[in-house]
Amino acid sequence: MELGRRDLKRDDWNRIIEKEIIIEDIKNDYMEGKVCFLSMIKVSSPLAVDSPIGKVTIADNGYKNLIFAPKNKHWWLTIMFDDKDNLIESYFDITKENNFSDESNPYFIDMKLDICIPSGDNPYIMDEDELKEALRKGLINQDEYNIAYETAHKIIDTFNNNKDTYYKYIWSYYNKFNR
Repeated sequence: MELGRRDLKRDDWNRIIEKEIIIEDIKNDYMEGKVCFLSMIKVSSPLAVDSPIGKVTIADNGYKNLIFAPKNKHWWLTIMFDDKDNLIESYFDITKENNFSDESNPYFIDMKLDICIPSGDNPYIMDEDELKEALRKGLINQDEYNIAYETAHKIIDTFNNNKDTYYKYIWSYYNKFNR
């Protein structure tokens, strides 16, 4: 096991054969960093993953991601949409580090703990066993482990107390980029 690294442009995802991306700087009351709109024109094969609500396809031809990469936070948000502009899910990776040394394509180091919010559903904490294994193997320390859980619970609380604002926010960006 190792901590994974994922970049904003998804250059690390070989499944995507052809894509279009739009990246903008973002600074508002919620975060400072980057927002990326990724349109998967062509993928080598669809990707279905286990979700709290069962198997869901998160990547296929015509699917889109809206990715929020904040500076100085311990999360990275990917919101997935299908080829008919339906929201599939919001997925928060809890991160050890969000690195902006390459301003054109920042990346994060994954602490393995995740929050999945299926469309119209409640948030679920996922992959707790992987976070515990990362601690056990010395890939993260106790403070980072604690930060991961604190971040996850803060995301869930914030979402639960601001669902309407959250969805208005993400749809405003989706509609801005998806033309």
